[in-house]
Amino acid sequence: MRVVLLDEPWVLWRDGEGVLTGFADRCPHRRAPLSLGHCDGGEISCAYHGWRFDRAGACVEIPALGPDATLPPTARLDAPAGLAEAHGMVYLAPAEPVTTVPDLVEADDPSFMAGDLPVITTRGRPPS
Repeated sequence: MRVVLLDEPWVLWRDGEGVLTGFADRCPHRRAPLSLGHCDGGEISCAYHGWRFDRAGACVEIPALGPDATLPPTARLDAPAGLAEAHGMVYLAPAEPVTTVPDLVEADDPSFMAGDLPVITTRGRPPS
């Protein structure tokens, strides 16, 4: 599945065991969108030249080089700084934060857990 966050495309997929994986939506070979390819188990294949990548983002196959080829170690996918699932949503952090952010919503907040949204906070806001 292709998603766009902050004008940057990302590709997300689940393997046969339900593990969520995600990377920048571009193959390191020719920058083709990986979301146009297909998933097989824990691996994703680029539709352009068939390069295959595992859940860690490492290239595991380049069909044009043959089965005994030495794969370049730089043939890796760009991973997000963080990827998690909680409360029925996927959270993707494209890069490491430049500063700490206080928790605005506690994970055990009963109103949040019950789905009473939107959660509105006044912490950190100047009085109106």
